[in-house]
Amino acid sequence: MLSANGVTVRFGKRVLFEDVNIRFGKGNCYGIIGANGAGKSTFLKVLSGEIEPSKGDVSLDKGERLSVLKQDHFAYEDCTVMDTVIMGNKELYDIMKEKDAIYSKPDFSEEDGMKAAKLEERFAELDGWNAESDAAKLLNDLGIIPENHYKLMKEIEARDKVKVLLAQSLFGNPDVLLLDEPTNDLDLKSINWLQEFLMEFENTVIVVSHDRYFLNKVCTHIADVDFGKIKVYPGNYDFWYESSQLALKQAREQNKKKEEIFKAKEEIMNSRKDLDNEIRERRSEVQQQERRLLQKEENLENKMEHIERKEQEIENKKQELENKKQEISKTLDKQMQELQRISGLSKEEAKNQLLADMDKQLTLEKANLIKAAENKVKEESIKNAREVIGYAIQKCAADHTAETTVSIVPLPNDEMKGRIIGREGRNIRTLETLTGVDLIIDDTPEAVVISGFDALRREIARIALEKLMEDGRIHPAKIEEMVEKAKEEVAETIKEEGERACMETGVIGLHPDIVNLLGKLKYRTSYGQNVLNHSIEVSNLARIMADELGLDPKLARRAGLLHDIGKALDHDVEGTHVQIGVDILKKYKENPLVINAVEAHHGDVEPQTVEAVLVAAADAISASRPGARRETLENYIKRLEKLESIADSFKGVEKSFAIQAGREVRIVVKPEQISDADMTILARDVAKKVEEEMEYPGQIKVNIIRETRVVDYAK
Repeated sequence: MLSANGVTVRFGKRVLFEDVNIRFGKGNCYGIIGANGAGKSTFLKVLSGEIEPSKGDVSLDKGERLSVLKQDHFAYEDCTVMDTVIMGNKELYDIMKEKDAIYSKPDFSEEDGMKAAKLEERFAELDGWNAESDAAKLLNDLGIIPENHYKLMKEIEARDKVKVLLAQSLFGNPDVLLLDEPTNDLDLKSINWLQEFLMEFENTVIVVSHDRYFLNKVCTHIADVDFGKIKVYPGNYDFWYESSQLALKQAREQNKKKEEIFKAKEEIMNSRKDLDNEIRERRSEVQQQERRLLQKEENLENKMEHIERKEQEIENKKQELENKKQEISKTLDKQMQELQRISGLSKEEAKNQLLADMDKQLTLEKANLIKAAENKVKEESIKNAREVIGYAIQKCAADHTAETTVSIVPLPNDEMKGRIIGREGRNIRTLETLTGVDLIIDDTPEAVVISGFDALRREIARIALEKLMEDGRIHPAKIEEMVEKAKEEVAETIKEEGERACMETGVIGLHPDIVNLLGKLKYRTSYGQNVLNHSIEVSNLARIMADELGLDPKLARRAGLLHDIGKALDHDVEGTHVQIGVDILKKYKENPLVINAVEAHHGDVEPQTVEAVLVAAADAISASRPGARRETLENYIKRLEKLESIADSFKGVEKSFAIQAGREVRIVVKPEQISDADMTILARDVAKKVEEEMEYPGQIKVNIIRETRVVDYAK
């Protein structure tokens, strides 16, 4: 049996697969599938021992032989076709050659005869006398005529070489068979024969193939290589359940007789052993019992005499105890009467008083225990809730990063990779310098990965690269030309997107520069939400609410569309997006009411109109919609921990809680250390320290709570 135990394969920093644990059972055919570049062929090389794993090991049961389909069609050019097939069993082939060398010696000695006899014995064990006939049968079944069986490999056609190498791997009934793309360059007849051969093959087969029909035909299990993991499923992808049941039934039918014979032999041997052991034990027990009986007879006689003496002694002591018992009873009665006289309480009254005192003590202890248990349950509940929420956020973190920082450009062929890189890498360096992004070529098959946090630069790089591949002429001068064309195309797209947003919301009369800034918001995200779509959504929500309230819908939708206009330049200009947006609108002499709504949508200033309040409400609705915003677990937890650590650093703080996704920190202070007057100063100090040490959009509310509780009990 072949097994992979904790196998991990790394190439530099890239992990191909990690911690793989698979046992390949006898009589099963495993089809290895997965995307191009996932590591299917590499995993096969690890199993064969051609590649050493970075971690873990691959083990094969002692005495079992592993056979691998060779891929080098020119490795056996000077060998005959028949010898090439027999080389599939290396031990048998080596014995054949050694035996022929001994027999061909002119001075054949007695020592050579002894050595030849041992080789002949091992040769017979390996079924060597049928080797050539078995090899010839494989070649004939694969369509290689007998006239070519003893030709050199270099004398036959390339398509026949593929068949010879396939026959080599199948020769000698190996215990484990590894096949990498066995149907490549095979005709339909040979493929059908191979399917029938593998279906009847009784040992372990592991095959990599892109021919899903072939896999569905021969495989009993499918191993899927995906994202560094290998999972094994019974059956194939189309009828996995039916095929697994059929394979199990076939295996049971084939092994039923062997299992029954083995079980019968095992039962007979076990029964014989058990019977012999039982006879020996019974014989020993009988002898021991005989000795014990003799001893018991002697002991019984002695004990009878001793017991009679003891009985007499016990009778005497019993009489003495009875007398003492009567004396003690009289003494207890006297003491009880004396206690009742001294205490002035009867027996029943004293008992009731004692129980009442104990009940009071138990009530207090019970209350303390209940309170402690409640506090412990509360702490554990909070801890578990945080772990669950953290795990849920973590599940989305990696996907968010990949979506917002990477673009994929498919390649027509692998040759294009070299042309993109250029001589000594000058082409790729020119493209990265002009666009300001990173190009990753070798990691993904048939694709180029464009990495960068600026979505606008990634889009320019993507368009320029697609134009270069379409043109076919890739050199620094052409790259500069295509980058400029891409910038013009993106600029046109930005203008169109800005006009589309204005058209969708019904906002007219905007300055062309503001329209362009709106278009740039298409390439800006905030917490995973597209800012342009968010602005359109806020505009529509504000207009709907204004219509319902009988207010100015034009003012509401105009302010809603422009409320995040500052995010188009917040990467290039210092300041918050609110202040940047206000400066832009003032520059282009926008309506003061619109400017006030933009400035007040995060509570930086007081709103002057109801429409401004509606814009702030629409912004909150759009941002709080399920799925609208996503934030990585790392940043989320760091912000909450930072807020709580800042609050806990001040003297007199008992507890602090960061709530509402970090938009509020609630602080509970010790009333004996912090007075009402000190609360105002503490709130200001905490807010100032948060402003100095943290960066966060909008506002963070500092809420301080001070209370004194006095508890008493009526008894």
